[in-house]
Amino acid sequence: MQVVVRALTVLRTVAAADDGKSLADLSAELELAPATIHRLLAVLTEEGYLSRDSTTRRYFAGPGLLDLAVGGRPHRLPELADQYLRELGHRFDETVFLTERISDRAVCVSMVESRRPLRLSVYTGHHLPWHAAASARAILAFLDESDIYALLGNQRMTRYTTGTPQTIDDVLEHLEQVRKRGYDVCDDELDDRVWAAAAPVFDGSGAILGAVTLAAPADRISTLESRSAVIEAVRRTARRIHDGMRRPHPVPSRRTSVEVAAAAD
Repeated sequence: MQVVVRALTVLRTVAAADDGKSLADLSAELELAPATIHRLLAVLTEEGYLSRDSTTRRYFAGPGLLDLAVGGRPHRLPELADQYLRELGHRFDETVFLTERISDRAVCVSMVESRRPLRLSVYTGHHLPWHAAASARAILAFLDESDIYALLGNQRMTRYTTGTPQTIDDVLEHLEQVRKRGYDVCDDELDDRVWAAAAPVFDGSGAILGAVTLAAPADRISTLESRSAVIEAVRRTARRIHDGMRRPHPVPSRRTSVEVAAAAD
């Protein structure tokens, strides 16, 4: 059973890290040999419980772990959104991603990366700040008021740039604009010289499911015309995902985390 405990410890440690964990981080923090960590990471990544960024070699929560986080229910939204995200990403050749609320966090659950050398870095499992990211605020704006206050009150109002909202009142005022427009824009609020547009995805009853976001260096989408085109395309993509959610789709089964961990023994 030791290997199961170790695998679960690795999953918890990676899931709790906003910036992911490297093999060396995990080895030092968990006081396990690099070879042992490597075997666990290899299996957990292959099974989809973790994902690995090919550039930084850091590990993040994968779609399989996100399935567990939502109570074992099939994690359908990323699967159904995949085609539409790819079409949006290929049209503009910019990074596109899907965000969901999982517990008290806004989490990237699927992404299509730009092929350009200079691009936004977002990873599956990445946590987005509720107060500063368009992807998170496009969800936050359509939650119950009590949820909004709880989520904002449970996180630090980190100042990422000079344009980052600094108080809950600032965020609440911004969320009112999001509700009126039906989308959110982040312009130098989370990252300097980065522009992003996000649109909410609703289910058939009107409940918020997640948000679609396109993010890029601001100088590549700098004109009113280009930004308007992106906003309309992002909103259209969110509507297409909404329509897809209303149709029945088969969902493949997954192995349990115990089976995955045991495979690393």
